[in-house]
Amino acid sequence: MDKRSLRELKIDRELQSLVVPLSRAQYAQLEADVRAGRCREPLLTWRGCILEEYERYEICARHHIEIPVAETAFKCREAVTAWLCAGQLERTDLTEQTRRCLMGIWLEAEKALNREKYGHPKSKETERRIAARAGVAPASVQRYGRYAKALRQMDAVHPGLLSQVLSGKCAQPIQKAVETAKMHIEKRSASVKDMPAHDPDATLTGLALTAPSWAGSIRRVRERADMPAVSPAAKVRLAAALEELQNEIASILSVIEEDPDGLS
Repeated sequence: MDKRSLRELKIDRELQSLVVPLSRAQYAQLEADVRAGRCREPLLTWRGCILEEYERYEICARHHIEIPVAETAFKCREAVTAWLCAGQLERTDLTEQTRRCLMGIWLEAEKALNREKYGHPKSKETERRIAARAGVAPASVQRYGRYAKALRQMDAVHPGLLSQVLSGKCAQPIQKAVETAKMHIEKRSASVKDMPAHDPDATLTGLALTAPSWAGSIRRVRERADMPAVSPAAKVRLAAALEELQNEIASILSVIEEDPDGLS
């Protein structure tokens, strides 16, 4: 256990997307249990980031309830990802699409760990082990691995897609996901061939063009959202995302300001 305050903990958006949010009924029951002192197990973290139980964290922070915090000993992100996926698959309230996606992400994480440890992904052995744990055929796990890999490739083009699929907000059939990802890769390869000479301003110019849309989105939420009706879990997720965005903005501004000609 350590003595960290809840305010010192961080949220890793990628890891959080692997944890399916509780339903309203589950959230209400959890809040009642927390306030009654029935949930005193340590909140697990990795490198200061919460690993799961985001709703318990939010409830405790909102009611100023301090709970124990325990840092895990995972060596890398892939190990955390595999552990989270395995744990989530123990739940009985997941959609079939979410289960398939989690199995695929778990497989890809385990293969990455095997490459690091053995120099080989050990695909077949890993597929059999995950299949035994999840109660499916190894061939299905292999297919879900392709599904997860395709979704990650699509997420790079359409950020947030993977988390929407995991949460059940977006249906994405396996074959369609794989075909769409392949199309994106082919388009990207073609665009690289036709790419003009390097423009050092291009990255910053692109960000400058994109940033106003963030401000517009935030403004629309502020003006249109019915905040009293929004669940506390949704509020804490947005607050964490905005805090992460704020930190990144502060970071890039400091880099620009360090350049003597940056703001001239």
